[in-house]
Amino acid sequence: MKIGIASAIHADYADSVLTLQPAEIRGTGTSLRIQGKLPIGGNATPTLEANGSVDVRILKIVAPDVESSGTLALEVHASGSAASPQIQGQMQFKDISLTTADAPLGVEKLNGTVDITSDHLQVSKMTGQVGGGQVSVGGSIAYKPALQFNLALQGKSVRLRYPDGLRSVRLLYATAHSSTKGDSRTCDYWVSITTTACNYGGVRLWFICPGCKNGIACRRRCRKLYLSARGHVFACRVCHELTYESTQKSGGLFYELISRPMRIRNRTLAALKRSRASRKQDWLLQRMEWAERVLQLGFVRLPGAAEILGPILASEWRMWHYRDRRLEDA
Repeated sequence: MKIGIASAIHADYADSVLTLQPAEIRGTGTSLRIQGKLPIGGNATPTLEANGSVDVRILKIVAPDVESSGTLALEVHASGSAASPQIQGQMQFKDISLTTADAPLGVEKLNGTVDITSDHLQVSKMTGQVGGGQVSVGGSIAYKPALQFNLALQGKSVRLRYPDGLRSVRLLYATAHSSTKGDSRTCDYWVSITTTACNYGGVRLWFICPGCKNGIACRRRCRKLYLSARGHVFACRVCHELTYESTQKSGGLFYELISRPMRIRNRTLAALKRSRASRKQDWLLQRMEWAERVLQLGFVRLPGAAEILGPILASEWRMWHYRDRRLEDA
């Protein structure tokens, strides 16, 4: 990559004002024109203008480890005093890519516009690719009177590369439960991460549960951490005594006599329609007959369910026996 000054820089000094004549910096993919005035004394207002485009690969000069590409187009005009500068302009990002070995994510195909004002930067229509997914950024960054960020980031299908040496993550959040008024808490703790080898290469990440049960630290390896309705700490399913939905339903009259047999019957009926082996069909028929016997018992105990499901089951059973008899006759 080549970059340099196209011609000698000329500056004129008159009436206590240093005037920088238009100067151009040229190089590979770079053409930047700069001019301005700098008062040495008096009440004159300093000005500076920069127009053109810069190849982002110029970052190699100051950061050799950064892999970059793309073009940054500039159109900036600055005036006012050093204490109260007035800046107006625009920056356009065109297919910019930035990656480094130290960062878990890199940016590719970054395109968008940043409008520069005297007190903030306005980000609009900024899109790019991060971790193989699409991202978009919008909002503003205020730098006067204090640095403030108001940015909205949206991402889809972004993959995070697991950095070497990462062994824990920090969770910092506040909880406030409506059921217990005044019970609010700020939580700040670390969650350890461990890995196990996969059969076909690579590693699988696991959380080490930070919860406690009966005064003993859990330290269980888990894929997910949960925050219970009245809890304050993310922990595993065992610490929060969470159960699966089917476990919560088991034992109930409607579940045991209607819901579960109905689900088994529907699955068995679907398998019968696909099966052609007589031995498997016999097993499936026995399973479906068991489910229907339980359903009949459930209809006796729950008459309301019989009124709704009884006609449907009778119709489907007649259709199946009619099909079965036709197969036997053939």
